[in-house]
Amino acid sequence: MLLALIAALLFMPQVQQSRDTGITLTNPLTGDNDALLLVKSDRLEAPKMSPRKFDGKKWQFDWVTSGYGKDPLSGELMLRFRVFSQERKPQNDPAQMAGIMDLRMWQLLNHKLKIDHAEMGHGLKDVDEYLCWGGAAGGEQTLGEDIEAGQVRRVNTINIYDIASFKDPMEMAREVAHEYGHAVLPAVGGFETPEDWANGFLGERLFLRWLRDTYESGRIDSAATMGASFQSLDAWVKKNVDPLMVDASSHAPNRGLLGGKGQKAMNAYMGLVLYADSLLPNQVLARSLKLTGSMSAKDYPQALVDACAGASYTVNVPSNLYRKKLWLPLGRSSVRRGKIVARSGSWAEVLPSVGPLIVISPGQG
Repeated sequence: MLLALIAALLFMPQVQQSRDTGITLTNPLTGDNDALLLVKSDRLEAPKMSPRKFDGKKWQFDWVTSGYGKDPLSGELMLRFRVFSQERKPQNDPAQMAGIMDLRMWQLLNHKLKIDHAEMGHGLKDVDEYLCWGGAAGGEQTLGEDIEAGQVRRVNTINIYDIASFKDPMEMAREVAHEYGHAVLPAVGGFETPEDWANGFLGERLFLRWLRDTYESGRIDSAATMGASFQSLDAWVKKNVDPLMVDASSHAPNRGLLGGKGQKAMNAYMGLVLYADSLLPNQVLARSLKLTGSMSAKDYPQALVDACAGASYTVNVPSNLYRKKLWLPLGRSSVRRGKIVARSGSWAEVLPSVGPLIVISPGQG
C-alpha cells in the first residue's frame, strides 16, 4: 500500500495534497524524478521514542517525515531519511524543510560521486533525524541501536537540539549539512579542536558549495536550503570554502601538518578535499574518499595520488585559480598545455598555459 502510494506520488508533476503530502523532487543534475518526501499529516499511532536517553528518559516524537530516493541499480524507491519531530507546523515546518534539504544533499552526493549512505563504512542505508525541543542549541550524530516493533536495529542517528532557536536560515542550513556530513562522509579524525572528527565541518563546506552552485544555475531554490537565500549561501562559501581550496592549491601537502590535532590540521585536510572537488573529475574525488584507508588526515594525499593513477583527465581550473601555479597529484603522469616547474614526491607544481590543462597517464601520451 505504501509503495503504491509512493510510486503514484513520485510521477505526479506537482505536490499532491491529501491526508499525507507527497513532494516529488526532480534531480537538479539529471532531470529525473528520483526522490520523494512523504509528509505524514497525522500523529503517529504509537509515538517514536528517541534511541538514546536524556536525563534518564527517552524523548517522545509524534510526527514523521520520510525521504525516499531511487536506487541507481534497481530503480526502486528506498528509504533514505526519516525526520522525527515533536510538532507539525502548518507553514515553514522544520521537519519538511530539513527533509527537503536532506534529499537534495543525497541527490548531489549520489549523482556526483556515485556514493550512497551505506558505502562510507556504516553499512546503513537510511539516516534517522530527530528535531528536539530540548537540549542545548546544536546537533550531534551517533551510531547505535534502536528498538522498533520489538526488534533491535542498528541506526545512523542525527539529533538537532533546541529546535525553537532554529530560526536563522543560513545557520539552519549549516547545521543540517554539518550533521549529514558526520552521517555519510568518511570518519577522518584524531583532532582535539574544533572537534574530534572532520567530516561534519567538511560536510558543511562540500554540501553547501554544491547547493550554492546548483542554486546559482537555477535548478533549486531556497526550499532546498532551509530558506537561506543564494546571496547568503554565496557569501558563506566565499568566506569558509574558497580560502581553504586556494591555500591547498599553492603548496604540496604537508603530512606533518595533516598529522596535527588542531584547526590548522583540519583545515589542511578539508582544503585538499575541496581542492580535489574543484579541479579533479568526480570519480577521482569519490575514489580518493574510499582509498584513504585510515582515519588519519595525513593519509589523504596518497589516496588522491592513488585515485588519479592510470587516468588521463582535464583539470577544471576555477576562476580564482586562473593563471596560477597549481600543485597536482601527478604521480608519474605528464601534462599537456602546462609546464611542471617543481616536484615533491608524487605531487608536482604545474604552470598552466593557454587552453585546458590536461593530465596524461603514463603510456597514454
